[in-house]
Amino acid sequence: MVYRNIKWLSEDGTVLDFIGQSTRFNGTKTFDNVTQKATYSDWDKASDTFPAIPERTFSGYTIKGSQPILALTGTPNSPQFTNVEILYTPKKDSREVVNV
Repeated sequence: MVYRNIKWLSEDGTVLDFIGQSTRFNGTKTFDNVTQKATYSDWDKASDTFPAIPERTFSGYTIKGSQPILALTGTPNSPQFTNVEILYTPKKDSREVVNV
């Protein structure tokens, strides 16, 4: 299995949203009892692609910089886990307070 976990976080660590994606690569192992050797089949697919994720908006927050989540192609030799964190800052209230 290859996993990509995407978290949208506020600066204080609050999770605003989360997506977990996964794909599985299957193959078979055959053991020969006479020769005492194992043979392995090819993987059922050479790669699989996780789609790009559009930028998210959250009420009361602004994205910190530009942080695109691009498509990612996983293979049987890819790292098992890829973690992506997108940071957001709280919007500042720009209203002016006037004392009367």
